[in-house]
Amino acid sequence: MEKVIGLDIDGVILDFERYLQAYAELYDLLVHKGKGKQREDHFVLNQYDWSLEEKKHFMHEYFPYITYKTPLMAGSIEALTILKSLGYKLCLISARGVSNPDIVAVVDEVLKAYHVPYDESYYRIEDKVSAAKTLNISYMIEDSPEVNEAMALEGIPTFYFRNSKKDINLDLVREVSNWGEILRYIINDHQYHIDDDLVKKLLFVDPS
Repeated sequence: MEKVIGLDIDGVILDFERYLQAYAELYDLLVHKGKGKQREDHFVLNQYDWSLEEKKHFMHEYFPYITYKTPLMAGSIEALTILKSLGYKLCLISARGVSNPDIVAVVDEVLKAYHVPYDESYYRIEDKVSAAKTLNISYMIEDSPEVNEAMALEGIPTFYFRNSKKDINLDLVREVSNWGEILRYIINDHQYHIDDDLVKKLLFVDPS
């Protein structure tokens, strides 16, 4: 059976959520002249007292700029490279492009510039559970608490790359804070052996 890992992009591969929060705060303070976050919500733009038009304006004008500035999540390239070496097919499953189709080309450009290893990409995905089922994924790596819950309830193991205050108490959801934890879980789940030469290449250390 093919081994497939589903990957969200923002907050999982790209450190976009942290950068988005910073620039949303700047926009609210300096442009909107607002008072800061008014509510808790995973989607950053829902945290502020902005009109729908202001949200659309921010997404259209600022999302490309922020995406170009966003660094990788620490350890993502190394972990993804090792997962590919273990025979996993890596599939990006992202909602990017739902509101602004032009952003897909920007994300592709940034991922290519960072040499992110993956096999297939699926953008403009609003129902990630259905996409995951179609791809028959082994694990989903995702930062949205709602998506993690929905996946787990459909029997799909997930790694909850947490950046919200919401706890998830489901057996198939494992909370993680970095790529080292994710890789450790997967290696321990299957008792994989990692090639020493690959470790040397990725981490510049002699594992012996």
